[in-house]
Amino acid sequence: MPPAAARTASALRLLSHAARRPQPAAATARAAPRAFSTTVPSLLASPASSSSSSSAYPSSNTHLYAPSPASQHSFLLALLPADTLPNKAVLSTEVAEKALTHKSGVDKSSLYRRARVGEDHLGQDEGGRKGHNEKLAFVGRRVLRMHMTQHLFSRLSSSHPSLLSTVLTSAARSPLSLDSILDTKQLGATVGKAWRLEDALRWREQRGPDGEMTGLWKCRGTGVEGVLGAVYTTQGVAASSALFEQLVLPHLDFPRTLSQALSGAPAPSAPSPALGEAAQPRLTPDEQIPA
Repeated sequence: MPPAAARTASALRLLSHAARRPQPAAATARAAPRAFSTTVPSLLASPASSSSSSSAYPSSNTHLYAPSPASQHSFLLALLPADTLPNKAVLSTEVAEKALTHKSGVDKSSLYRRARVGEDHLGQDEGGRKGHNEKLAFVGRRVLRMHMTQHLFSRLSSSHPSLLSTVLTSAARSPLSLDSILDTKQLGATVGKAWRLEDALRWREQRGPDGEMTGLWKCRGTGVEGVLGAVYTTQGVAASSALFEQLVLPHLDFPRTLSQALSGAPAPSAPSPALGEAAQPRLTPDEQIPA
């Protein structure tokens, strides 16, 4: 038999033996399709349930201060000088309620209201239905900045122009910047405290891990801005300017340099000339020596 025919016959015998050899069941059986499980693993479901329960129910370290809208209106009318309100009737109870309601004092779901402990006697009809003061505070911040800029320009443009330029152009983090002087927390710590806004402010107190109350300064500062915004939008720019001059400006905490300049202190004198360039005394015409 020729060599090529012998090799072909050998290959055919090997193929026939391989075909008769039994194959393993795992290799011949079809892989069953993987079933899709619709159950949510418990490790993923438990955090979601815990977070939803914590967001639906208030924490035990909070407390809602909720004066009635009528008391808020009375407080605002007593706070504002009568001669600064040309349209007193427009400053309604609804406007006062919105100006003196922080967004933390507005309930967002009936479930949250039912879960409150010790606050059911207040009722939703007693306040918090007209929204909060976020939009009025946005306007009030711009009004405060406008009146402060006008005040500084009228007082410092002639006597302290360099200081005025520094205040108007400093970065926000600088103590001499308008952003630092009119910071919301600073307003709450100074102007809001002088006004005793906590007596009429609707807000929700938060307690830190150490049990100390947090958020009061920020809420009072937002209340000051909300009152300025309410006066500006209902009474006009003249009324907001009078409110700024009479009830805001006296309680602001200015840096010492700016406070001295506003109180009438003279501007820093120019540096003395260098040695050898000292100015000679000026002679009167009678004292001048003729050439």
